[in-house]
Amino acid sequence: MLDNVKITTLDNGCRIATSSLPGIESVAIGIFAGVGSRFETPAQAGHSHYLEHMLFKGSEKRSARAISQDVESRGGNTNAYTNFETTVYYATVPAAAASTAMDVLGDMYLAPKLAEADVDKERYVILEELNMYHDQPDSFAMDLSQRALWTNHPLGSEIIGNAASLAGTTRESLAEYHKARYIAGSTVIAAAGKLEHEAFVKLASRYANRLPATTSGKFKRAIDKTRRTQFLVDRRETEQVNAVIGFRAFGNRDPRRYAMNILNVILGGNMSSRLFQSVREKQGLAYSVASTPAFYSDTGAFQVMAGLDRGRSIKGVALCAAELSKIANKPVGKAEFSRAVDYLVGSLQIGLETARSHMSWIGGGTLRNQYQTPDEVIAKIKGVTPGDLQDIARELFQPQNATLALVMPREDVGDPDKHLSALLCGLA
Repeated sequence: MLDNVKITTLDNGCRIATSSLPGIESVAIGIFAGVGSRFETPAQAGHSHYLEHMLFKGSEKRSARAISQDVESRGGNTNAYTNFETTVYYATVPAAAASTAMDVLGDMYLAPKLAEADVDKERYVILEELNMYHDQPDSFAMDLSQRALWTNHPLGSEIIGNAASLAGTTRESLAEYHKARYIAGSTVIAAAGKLEHEAFVKLASRYANRLPATTSGKFKRAIDKTRRTQFLVDRRETEQVNAVIGFRAFGNRDPRRYAMNILNVILGGNMSSRLFQSVREKQGLAYSVASTPAFYSDTGAFQVMAGLDRGRSIKGVALCAAELSKIANKPVGKAEFSRAVDYLVGSLQIGLETARSHMSWIGGGTLRNQYQTPDEVIAKIKGVTPGDLQDIARELFQPQNATLALVMPREDVGDPDKHLSALLCGLA
């Protein structure tokens, strides 16, 4: 897998990475910007995501309709996403249309129109997107968990921004943010599929060479003293208790991340996991229960999410805590450990079946300056021991490290404080 990856660094610092895939008739292209919501000041909150929207509203050469039509009329598709540290614009097209897709993406990225009328109109669209997430209890519980883990820090703020910052966003502030952040040293152009590296470098360089060769600003780092809030509650009209148990962890450069991913599979990564089997299958306390790790440049998290029966939610939180405590106190058996490793390796291999997945793999790895082949990652996964998992669990799953976020009904439900007590007692 990914045996034909080549990376070229241009004179201005922009990197171009490709993966040539035999037997594929398509090409996936992505422009990766090393900027996300944690790079923003409080007044800029949401600018990274706002810009993502605005780049589709028209460019130097194209109207908003032409941006989509020029790709879709070739049978392709285009989209984008923003997270805490990255913004990505991508398109997948038949190989014959690669030049068109690169032109569309390059034009958007370099020369967005940012018309004042479009900025004002899109503000309402983004506010509705914000309202949509707030209306979803499980989504809002995750936002609360982030806020609990990193209080008054960009990692604890919503990627989309907030009502006050969105109201203050202007064409001028977006243009200034674009000029400062969309630069060569923070940009990777990645492509995978039916292509040749040298030809694609020549194509992409037409756009990449126009990026300013300046240095991007730094984000606010998360440190041990970064404030946490142990317990946050939102009461509303809802039927379930949506709970998120959170623990701060380590970043994406820590070698323990491979063990953390195996630990996640065992605890809540699939339907065979301990949390799913215990909380849902045996006790029937939830429809959804899962866990997830998060890795950032300088920190990370491990979170357990559950949508619990309102009448038995305290028991559900206690049961989740008991599973976390169990894995910290008793080594994982060889058979369970082996199944988790096989699942993680198999998921990785299945996940790299498309041109887009190859493009995402090489683009993200190159942007972080830590590109690895899948075989290298698999070797590191297979180098983990059951003891490594227990060491991480013992370090993280301690009462003093835990946070709890609840989105719960206003009435006919257990005392919120009893949920926290159940968590802390279960971890003790």
